[in-house]
Parts: sequence; C-alpha cells; structure tokens
Amino acid sequence: MRRWCLSTLLLLAPISWCFTSLRSRTASTTRPVTRTLGTRGATARRAEGYEYTPISWALDFTVPDDETRRVLEACDLDAIWPSGAGSLDREAFRQRLRARGASSDRAIDSVFNAFTGGTYLITRRDAVQETLTACRAGGQVNTGALTGGLFGARFQIIGAWLFLNVFSVFAGYFIIGRPILFQSLGIDLLPTLPRYWE
Repeated sequence: MRRWCLSTLLLLAPISWCFTSLRSRTASTTRPVTRTLGTRGATARRAEGYEYTPISWALDFTVPDDETRRVLEACDLDAIWPSGAGSLDREAFRQRLRARGASSDRAIDSVFNAFTGGTYLITRRDAVQETLTACRAGGQVNTGALTGGLFGARFQIIGAWLFLNVFSVFAGYFIIGRPILFQSLGIDLLPTLPRYWE
C-alpha cells in the first residue's frame, strides 16, 4: 500500500508542476508551421514588448483615458464587425481597429474585454452597440461608460486565475496529496483538520 501511494505521489508531482508553474513563454518546436495573419501580429507585439495575457491585463490599471478614447472613436460597429459574422475574436478586432487608426494595443484589449466581460469572443452585437451608444452620448466620447464592463472583466479574469492557481492547488493537496503524504510518510500539513480518509 505504501509503495502504491508513494508512486502515485511521484507521478502526480510532475503533472501538477506542468499545470501550476509559471514558465517563460519560449518558442517551441511543437508550434504549427503555418501561421495566420493574426499570429504574425502577435509576434510583432511580443517584439515590441507587449503581449496580452489575461492576468497581466487585469492587474494593469495604467491604460490612459486618451488612448481608450481614440479606440472608441475608431470603433464603428458596422466597420469592425460585419453583420453576417456571428462573433468577433481579439485579433480580428485589433486588426480592424488598427486599420481605422487606433494605435494602443493595451487600450484595444481594454475595450475588447469591456465588450466581452473577459472572454475571448465578442458574441452579443446588441450589447456592444448599447455600450458604444452609451460611450458616445452627449456628442463626445465618454470612457466612463466602460467602467462596468472593465470591472466585470477584471473580476472574472482574477477570479479564474485564483481558482486555477490557488484553490485548485489547495484542493489537489487536500483531496489527493494529503492522504498520500500522511499514509506513506506520516506528513500532514493540516494536522488540526479531520482526516476524512480514516
């Protein structure tokens, strides 16, 4: 029994490391050889020093209002989202806004996340139109209308990150690792809690 528990623990350690470690993103030989226009743009942004990662965006509150205002001025729903398309992804959104004069990728990502609530696709055309109308009420662009969408997007992204990187690690230890460690090595990092497996 002890050998089985120890071998299971040794097997789970590298697997959990793969899921929970923060490793640098380097070029991999497993990447597909064919690249689309969107991935070339992402590669160019990485070379410029900006790469969109959800948690980094959620913790960055330094996007200037004037950059966001320029993105909203360039954002014409019919021009960036063809009426026959059911959804719009981040790269297409970015490319179409850049073609219309928006220059800040951080501001483009902020507007995109305000429209999506932090997900990877814009799917509700009517909600985007309502937000754009609210941003343009009064004859000039008001970035304050994005505040609710930006808060919701940040809340969802940070919540997902905490779930995947904090709660799941604790739950993995509590449910899987704790009984194995205690039964095979006699180690219990939470000795005051009841041992449910006994």
